[in-house]
Amino acid sequence: MSSLLPGLRHHGGAMRVDEFVTRRRPEWERLEALLHRAGAGGPLGLRAREVLSLAALYRRATADLARAQRDWPTEPVASYLNGLVARGHAAVYRPQREAGKELGIFYRRTLPQTYRAAAPFLLASAALLFGTAAASFFAVNLDPQLAYAFVPGEIVQKVHNHELWTQIAAADRPFMSGLIMTNNLRVAIGAFALGVLAGLPTIYLLMTNGIQVGGLLGLTHAYGISGGLLDFV
Repeated sequence: MSSLLPGLRHHGGAMRVDEFVTRRRPEWERLEALLHRAGAGGPLGLRAREVLSLAALYRRATADLARAQRDWPTEPVASYLNGLVARGHAAVYRPQREAGKELGIFYRRTLPQTYRAAAPFLLASAALLFGTAAASFFAVNLDPQLAYAFVPGEIVQKVHNHELWTQIAAADRPFMSGLIMTNNLRVAIGAFALGVLAGLPTIYLLMTNGIQVGGLLGLTHAYGISGGLLDFV
């Protein structure tokens, strides 16, 4: 882009062109950077947010090209924008590829990139869930009476009698299976959706679930029946 400026200063209206270039150059450079990152893979090589930025920057670059061709058709900026928009068009409107190739790119590139980008949040979530579960496990294993703080009393009493509450009659198992799956989905969707509130409700859900799961494992382990619970899980 810097090579454009010297060629713009020979004309009477050069200041207007210079102002146009100075004002719009940051977006053109961002578009160039995204096109370079996308490479041969096109938008599939970018993250979702970058794809949206690429599309928006491309649309604004086409508007800039139209203005440059109208007001300064002989200036280097018109030629530059023509090339930039051509590259953007090739990336945004690239031919449809086979579904198998698209799926392969998704698993080889897009999905790993997404996980790497989310790694800090995934690690923090795992630490909250498994950290509280471990602390709850050891605490209840040492003092089973602590289980009354977060586990229904009838479950604690069953475990005291060396019984598991997971012993479900065969006729009731389909219903209970659906109930458990529904609860797990509710917790997962709630943790995801409530993340918009500064993540605080999500942190609460992760920690309370970790405490409950760890506490139940600690309670059953204290009475020597944790193997049955793990088999159920």
